[in-house]
Amino acid sequence: MNNPIKFINDQACGLFSLYVNCLHISLEVKVPRYSALFFAFFFLSFSLTANAQSIRRQLTVSLYPYIPNADNFYRKVETEFEKKYPQVDLIINLNQGYYDGLLSEEADVYEIDCILLKDFIKKQKIQELVTKNFQFKQDDQMPANSVTLVDKKLYAVPHWLCGSFLFYRASDTAMDKVSRLNDLEKVIGVDPSLKGGLLIDLKGSLGLGELYLDALFDQYHDLEKVKKHCSLANIDRITIDHLNKLPAMTYANWGRDSTYHDKGIFYQSQFARGNGRAYVGYSESLYDILREINLTCSKEDNCSDASSLKIKDFVLSDAQSTPIGWVDALAIDSKLTGQKLEDATTFINFMISVETYHMALIPGTDKTPRYLLPAYKQFYTDAAVLANAPYYIQLFPLASKINSFTDEGISSRLRQIGKALNKSYLKN
Repeated sequence: MNNPIKFINDQACGLFSLYVNCLHISLEVKVPRYSALFFAFFFLSFSLTANAQSIRRQLTVSLYPYIPNADNFYRKVETEFEKKYPQVDLIINLNQGYYDGLLSEEADVYEIDCILLKDFIKKQKIQELVTKNFQFKQDDQMPANSVTLVDKKLYAVPHWLCGSFLFYRASDTAMDKVSRLNDLEKVIGVDPSLKGGLLIDLKGSLGLGELYLDALFDQYHDLEKVKKHCSLANIDRITIDHLNKLPAMTYANWGRDSTYHDKGIFYQSQFARGNGRAYVGYSESLYDILREINLTCSKEDNCSDASSLKIKDFVLSDAQSTPIGWVDALAIDSKLTGQKLEDATTFINFMISVETYHMALIPGTDKTPRYLLPAYKQFYTDAAVLANAPYYIQLFPLASKINSFTDEGISSRLRQIGKALNKSYLKN
């Protein structure tokens, strides 16, 4: 509808005409005049209802695309949000070129991996948020959430955390004692068997860049020291040496095989099917592992036991672990004001509500939990969540130790380092 005033005027004229016609009919067929008026109002009401769809307010949100069973979850988000707020037409975009394209995308709300947060701020693409407008409790926040405060200003509302962990089987008591990289070397050994190797993806520029950053934090435990080595000009040789211990721990150099990297969930599937002594990946890798076990394994396959997995820190130095991870957070476009700003705020509060977190964390017909890491403590002890996703008991203390940071251009620099690692530094 381009001109709402003209629309109202047309409806008023239509009502008058309808009333006159109904009145004329009522005189001929002896229908009471109040009945004619009733019918006129009835038809006007029906017309207004039919046109209500055309005046819904549009809200465009660009959400993080790389979550398990994304389409299913985001369809539910759209349906439930529009059911609760029928005056808003919610449009969800999933940018499959996320790390290259999000900064140039136009939306009202952005879900930002905070590796990109300072780039958004520098470009003045998002606005400072008013904390009191959002329905989270400060004491419920996970420690890593502090990354969303830049110069003590809130720029994004935390949603998910992300970090790498070591997964192994409960029967492997030797793996229980691993707390350093050299411990892992001793347990796995060099040139291991198919069943005894480390399953880890050592390809992909951003993945390798983030692995390098994780190893830097484990080596130096200090943000300023880490930042010094986050450029191609000053790559840390000690960290490179630590990373070069990993390929030899994989069976038949699987970690450095591009074919397996390109398969997407190859390493998770192998671990599910009983291969590999341990697997390194994000928490949501559990979705792929459990789905493989539950849906494709036969009794004869000797697959891993879905209820008997253990999870611990993946340490990339011979010092103590300082886990690095990332926060996906919801931000609002800098141009938004008035009603559009209110709608964006309402959407963010909807996304961090108990009901929406339950939609994400408690499996439906799929019956496999996504095992995303919530940015709020309450969901790791939520009875409804734990009844369906018991591994959150193990994930809570690990996620509570995650450190995060953001810096201008850090995503681009880590990808450059990842490319260099892949091409020149890591052993094949």
